[in-house]
Order: sequence, then C-alpha cells, then structure tokens
Amino acid sequence: MINVLFVPYVINEMGQTSVEFGWIESVQGIGGLIGGYLLLKLNKKVAPFPLIISSLLASGGFALLQFNIPILFFVFIMNAFLGITDVISSVRLETLLQEQVPENYMGRIFGAYNTLMALTMLIGMSIASFLGEIMGTVMLLNISALLFFLTGIVGYRALKQNMKVSRHGKND
Repeated sequence: MINVLFVPYVINEMGQTSVEFGWIESVQGIGGLIGGYLLLKLNKKVAPFPLIISSLLASGGFALLQFNIPILFFVFIMNAFLGITDVISSVRLETLLQEQVPENYMGRIFGAYNTLMALTMLIGMSIASFLGEIMGTVMLLNISALLFFLTGIVGYRALKQNMKVSRHGKND
C-alpha cells in the first residue's frame, strides 16, 4: 500500500513536490546503505529472528511517525530509519532462508517466497488504489504501518512457540 499511497501523501498531505519526493526516496536509499553496513556488524552479535522481528517492529513505529507528522525534515529522518530497518529485516530474512534451506529445495522455497511477496504487494496496491479515496491516504498508510507491527508480533509469537517446542521436544 505504501508504494501506491506515498506519492499522494508527499504531495497532498505534506504539500511537497516531486523534487522533495525524490529527496525523501534518496534518503531512504542512504538509510538502506547504512542498514547493509549495520547488518554486517549486527549479524555476528544478534540472532537472526530477534533481529528480523525488532526491525519489523521498528519499521512499523517509524512509518507510523512518518505518516502522522508531515514535516519534511522529520519525514527525511524517519525514511532514513525505514531504509535501515527495511534492509536489515529483508536481507536477514533472505540470508536466513539461504542458510537453513537444503540446497535441493532452495529454488522452490525462493520461488514460493518471491511469488508470495509479489502477490501480497499486488493485493496491497489494489486495496490502496481502491480504498485510497474512500478511507484517505493517511488512514491506509497507518494501516500499512500497523501491518509491520502485526508481522513482527506474529513472528515473535511463532519464535516463542518454536523455542518452547525445541526446548522440551513437545508443545508446552
């Protein structure tokens, strides 16, 4: 949903032009580069699941702040942080898949993963296009930010459940 709604947010809600939109996107790219560097450092110190989950939760928080405080400098900062957390969560997740999936299943797993990602993006963009005028840009952007939180919470619960099973050999 963010892909479809971010341009109207910057232009209509923030009162900015395509030039500022480009700056905002560039700042996110710089954040992504920083996120790649931080991931290199954090990868050896933080377990994969807590790193992915905390990045998803942080992304939800940064997005909520960004979409509800439409001040250009503040959006720059939040978008830089979003670049960091987005790279950390997405790259670490794909790396985790590469580390854990047997080589003879890797193509199938990545095919299914990328298909699911494309499908959810298509659904999100369709919902945003259809409901954008009805519900409003900021409301739908807030919902998309909350989906980051929901993903982090579901991931945390799954991790917690998996830890119980692996620790005791059965469900507690």
